[in-house]
Amino acid sequence: MNALKLAHIDEPLLEFRFGQKLVYLSLLIDIRDPQIAIADLRKRRDELQTQLHKIYRIAPHTDSSAYGKAQDALKNKEDLTFSDAEIDAFLPDPLKRNRTR
Repeated sequence: MNALKLAHIDEPLLEFRFGQKLVYLSLLIDIRDPQIAIADLRKRRDELQTQLHKIYRIAPHTDSSAYGKAQDALKNKEDLTFSDAEIDAFLPDPLKRNRTR
């Protein structure tokens, strides 16, 4: 799969997937609330599992070769590492390492 096609597929998938983490966290908090009925919690859990299965169905599949290439890129080629200047571009001025005065 080329990078453009992958980026096109992954962007909405990643947004949905990271949103799911917050939803699961919210469910965990609700579990601790004695005023929420167990039946309601189970219903919500089942809804979340259905959504998760949808994510897995549309997610790009991989194999051991692709996994090995990604692992090599992250470990040896330092992909996904950023220079201070690249990081500074996303930060507000007080948090930048190379502040301009």
